[in-house]
Amino acid sequence: MMLLGSGCTLFSSVQQSNLGVVQSPSSYAGNALNLGELQSFKDYQASRQIAHSRHVEKLPAPALVVNAEVKKELNSFLKGNGRYLKGCLDRRGKYYPVMAQIFEDEGVPHELISLALIESGYDVQARSNVGAVGMWQFMKGTARLYGLSVSLFEDQRKDPILSTVAAARHLKDLYRVYKDWYLALAAYNAGPGAVQRVVGKSGTNDFWGLSRRGKFAKETRDFIPRFIAAALIAGNPESFGIVNDQGGEMMASLGVLPEESDSHESEEVVGAQNDKDQDESKKDPAVVAPAKRIAGWPGDRHTPLS
Repeated sequence: MMLLGSGCTLFSSVQQSNLGVVQSPSSYAGNALNLGELQSFKDYQASRQIAHSRHVEKLPAPALVVNAEVKKELNSFLKGNGRYLKGCLDRRGKYYPVMAQIFEDEGVPHELISLALIESGYDVQARSNVGAVGMWQFMKGTARLYGLSVSLFEDQRKDPILSTVAAARHLKDLYRVYKDWYLALAAYNAGPGAVQRVVGKSGTNDFWGLSRRGKFAKETRDFIPRFIAAALIAGNPESFGIVNDQGGEMMASLGVLPEESDSHESEEVVGAQNDKDQDESKKDPAVVAPAKRIAGWPGDRHTPLS
């Protein structure tokens, strides 16, 4: 759930003309991508080609730290043999190739796509009890700030293409403010104003330290470990006993193949946010690539992690 806090002025410099270039039909029928959605993606690609001469900053991937909080969320996800996750990953299969291309174009790490798993389970029709809507659970104010139309006649928060463009750009703006993915995600959940107040009063930007001292609301304290757990599982579902083989046909039909990541980097440390994270990963086995860490875990993926 994303709330627009008092810190919304952080993004006042965002140019609406640049963010609202993609046009789409007012609504889509059914859950599968249709011709209108595909046209939205083609429009987006055309807009990116126009701006292709501009350098796109590639943001670092988030460090996927496995600690007690993350293990708790992993166990929660894997209850019932991961049936809920299987359904979510099946829904993701319809959208992932396009989402991955958008995130690639915007310079946002693919790991952040898993944010939509914990926000909505990749359900474009999702609505929270406080009015957040769509796969990325945008509130009206944030949606409009990023060029999405929200009215009685049209709600582009439910558009899987347009909302993903908005989400990628919102996440990029949050990272530029905090220079830390954990705090950026906390701001996505609680609002930039809430995070600024916590960081300002405490004088530290250590999310885990602040969280364990109860400085964030419980929802936000749980949000980051839940995201990490979702990213670990979504990045290698087979290793957790969750099989998902959908999505290939859509990738082929769109002709979308996101750029390959540096295999050496992914084998060493998952998205260390800076040199400090890389140094910590050498000392702390909790900061490692999912594939390496999972390979050493118990064979039964549905038993609680100790």
